Amino acid sequence: MTWTPEDRAAEARLRRRYRPAGDRDTLSRLTTVAAVAAIGINILLFFQTAITQLGPGDISGALVTLVSSVFPGEGGIQAPSRTPLPSPVAQPVVTTGGS
Repeated sequence: MTWTPEDRAAEARLRRRYRPAGDRDTLSRLTTVAAVAAIGINILLFFQTAITQLGPGDISGALVTLVSSVFPGEGGIQAPSRTPLPSPVAQPVVTTGGS
């Protein structure tokens, strides 16, 4: 049996055969992850914009409206008439961001 360079090249081509099915699966997973990440970022940016445009009392009203739209009902959840006030006898607790 004699060896020729063509035989070696043919053998190498057979060993590293291209498999497009594996690439399709990888591309599908990558596309799905990118779409989910984009949706998540859009939701976060939407809520960040909404919170900066609303005051503290408006946030609770917006949450009640959101919950009421998901779970509609006759006399279900209603927004509070006014924002809660701190207790006059409670001592405030100061926290810092340090660890």
